[in-house]
Amino acid sequence: MKGLAFAFILTFGAIGCTNPPTTTPPPAAVAPGYLNATDQQIGEALSAARAFYVSMQTAIQKGTYTPSVTEKTALNAFATAINTAEAAYIAYHANPNVVTEDAASNAVQAVQQQQTALQPTIPGVS
Repeated sequence: MKGLAFAFILTFGAIGCTNPPTTTPPPAAVAPGYLNATDQQIGEALSAARAFYVSMQTAIQKGTYTPSVTEKTALNAFATAINTAEAAYIAYHANPNVVTEDAASNAVQAVQQQQTALQPTIPGVS
């Protein structure tokens, strides 16, 4: 009888003491047209940088912003950086591998650094 009671306690005691299985939430869904999360992050960063540059071009064309010579030089360098990053991104998107991903990531980082440095020099831009 003691043996049966002991077996009963062990059986149900072990069942009652188990921890629930841990679950990892699934990764966020990637937007249509992107290969993976990295592709999406790079694409969105470039899109935001291009939108910032286009807004500066529009302000210049409307006459609401006239860049100084220094600002114009910085804007031209920024446009070149965007074009370089977009070429690297297209290469990555067409052939995703470690080399093309690294090149695109570095190019986007350079664009973001230039944009961050450029924004405080332009009145009304934050």
